[in-house]
Amino acid sequence: MKTPPKQLVPGGHLFRTTDNEGTIDNWALDSGFHNGPKCVSCKQKFCEHCEPDVYVDICPGKGIIVLQETAPRKELTS
Repeated sequence: MKTPPKQLVPGGHLFRTTDNEGTIDNWALDSGFHNGPKCVSCKQKFCEHCEPDVYVDICPGKGIIVLQETAPRKELTS
C-alpha cells in the first residue's frame, strides 16, 4: 500500500513516508554513514546529516523558479 508524501513547507520537497500518519522515510538514502529522505517530486535523495536544511528547502521539481538578486534594485523615479 502506497502512503501519501509529506510536505513540511509550502513549495518544499514532497518526502516519501513510511505510514499513513506521515512519518518521513529517513532511510530512503542509506549509504555508509549517510541516511535521509527522498523527494517524490524531484526524485532526489538527501543525507539529513550533510544537508540538514533539506526539510525546509524549496523543491525544484515543482516548476517553481527561485530568483536571487545579484545586484541591489534601483529606485524608480517619476
